[in-house]
Amino acid sequence: MFNIISDTEPPSITLLVPNVIELKVNETYTIIWQGNDAKSGIGNYVLNIDGSYINLGLATNYKIKFDKAGNFVVKIRAYDKVGNYSEVSINFNVKSGIGINQFGFAKNPIDFSKVEAVKIYYNVENDNEVEFEIYTVLGTKVKEIKGRNGESEWDGTNESGKKVASGVYLVIMKQAGKVIGKPYKIGVLH
Repeated sequence: MFNIISDTEPPSITLLVPNVIELKVNETYTIIWQGNDAKSGIGNYVLNIDGSYINLGLATNYKIKFDKAGNFVVKIRAYDKVGNYSEVSINFNVKSGIGINQFGFAKNPIDFSKVEAVKIYYNVENDNEVEFEIYTVLGTKVKEIKGRNGESEWDGTNESGKKVASGVYLVIMKQAGKVIGKPYKIGVLH
């Protein structure tokens, strides 16, 4: 004879960390949870990060790191062995790690022989567009780059689209034509 289990109840899943987390870009955080299903047992856990699904098997923790600033929702589903599931969510508020009216590059110095472009992260009091002006140390303007929502990108070229020479450059952030914060020195390699 077969013993048939009728299981229509979803498993329980509980976060063992807060459901709102503040992180800095590239900071690692370990999400920890526990699940329980009294009838058929836990079958597996699935993690959803911005629409991408990761099957975690029976693991009850996951190390996460975000490479850009923004707000992200991570969902964890607990499936039991017959397919019922429950879900919990964690909201991640990922900051650039820099103060108000400050900015910085993801790498310094930048070796443009190894990367096509580099991210510029910034933090301003309002969400208006900012401009970055890049100058040689002698004061010649090399390029102007627009930024919005806390980040921008520089591909190592001047206004003519040609790669800049190796050396030190000064970067100034402006908003509505007004200089914000201090100039930033960036090294460029090829």
